[in-house]
Amino acid sequence: MSKFGYLTQEALEGFNAYKAGGTCPYLFSSDCWLVWQAGFEMARYNFAPPAMAKKSTGYSVKTRTLQGIITIKFTGDALDQTDIKINAK
Repeated sequence: MSKFGYLTQEALEGFNAYKAGGTCPYLFSSDCWLVWQAGFEMARYNFAPPAMAKKSTGYSVKTRTLQGIITIKFTGDALDQTDIKINAK
């Protein structure tokens, strides 16, 4: 994790893991896990790769892509449901 709280590398790992069939190496519900899962979901829904990623309030992650700012909120007991909000540039 960078000193500014950005977890862009972890988001890119998740994004690339979707195509490669990888699994998340991070502890469930940790900041790194959430951001990795957000990158994975972004690839699953055909968004551009994240240029910036940061954990937001609760179980949500805010990312910046070519499409704009995308907020991904994880819900459910297993954090397996997502709510994706796109704010275009």
